[in-house]
Amino acid sequence: MEVRGTLGVNSISQITDRLSMEFYFTQLYTTRTKRPSLKAVVFLSKISPESIETIVGRSNKLKNFNINVTRLEPNLYRCFLKRFISEEEKSGYFLLDTSMEETWIVFTNYNVYFVSHVLESFFDKLYPFVSRVYFNYLEMKTFLDKIKETYRGTTTYTKFAIRRSRKAVNLPSSIRYRKGTMILWERDADEELLKQSRDYLLTVTRLNFEIKDRSGMLLLRSSISRKGRCTLNYGAFRDFYNNVILATIEYGKNQKKFYNYRKRTIINKEVELSPFSIVYSNQLEIHSIKKLSVKLISSYSTSIIHGGNPYFVATLTDYDEGSSFGLTILGDTVTITPISKGAPEATWKLTDTIQEILGDGTIKDVGL
Repeated sequence: MEVRGTLGVNSISQITDRLSMEFYFTQLYTTRTKRPSLKAVVFLSKISPESIETIVGRSNKLKNFNINVTRLEPNLYRCFLKRFISEEEKSGYFLLDTSMEETWIVFTNYNVYFVSHVLESFFDKLYPFVSRVYFNYLEMKTFLDKIKETYRGTTTYTKFAIRRSRKAVNLPSSIRYRKGTMILWERDADEELLKQSRDYLLTVTRLNFEIKDRSGMLLLRSSISRKGRCTLNYGAFRDFYNNVILATIEYGKNQKKFYNYRKRTIINKEVELSPFSIVYSNQLEIHSIKKLSVKLISSYSTSIIHGGNPYFVATLTDYDEGSSFGLTILGDTVTITPISKGAPEATWKLTDTIQEILGDGTIKDVGL
């Protein structure tokens, strides 16, 4: 079964080059008609797209996927991807732009189900050949300021989609595990999030925003997710590409530099470590640390040295990529110490995994 996009069978299948791609998306998203948003997901990768089919054929975790990659012109590919979910085939097209060094931009205007359960799931399973770009709350706010500056416009509103789970402190056991989602408008967002953080673990999942020019004319309606998915609901495609997607890529490469070269080294017979921390506004409770422990055991090769009362210590190894880490939690601070290999992709992925469970914090170099 093919997942339908816009205009019947998705017109992405008819795009033949970069010019027709830009024309099609501009024509579609500068008219005020109801249609699925354009999703642009940014990934980091050093491999050639021509190798994807070979990787899929050899990977057991990708056995439910099938992909056909067609080169349209240098650095632009059209791909047909299908996945079997509960013995039902879900399939669709996407475009793969590799014009930026060591970066992949995936475009599709198929529906959210296809993007979440087929396309993004596929690329997640391509790790470590392909890795994500991650945002937390503070990074999303900085990102939006950058976009406003680029457009030289004004933000008419922003809203945050937030996943939250109630903390266990002073609550009856019957409601300790309550969780859900909420929408928060930008006005006094910092104060509201600080207030809610006393009772909830908060993880910002998406930021929606609009940009208007000085006269009030709408230039852009868009969003950014914590895993590098940019959407275009309204606006010129070239402006969206230059101002939002390229800003995402710049952010991703800068963050990769932060996580790079952190593995343990020995210089003049002295061991040098490069740890960093995630700092929270309140002390982390034992219930949250236990939830994180369960997640880490399911996702990493994990050895827990001390269980977290009041000090949590563990060592972790990334199954797929091979990097290993020391992890400590004390008070309001999580400290991550890359040990062996310490690749930036694996380090960044671990940082996001921790924040998915404990909520968004402030990332800092130790000692700064």
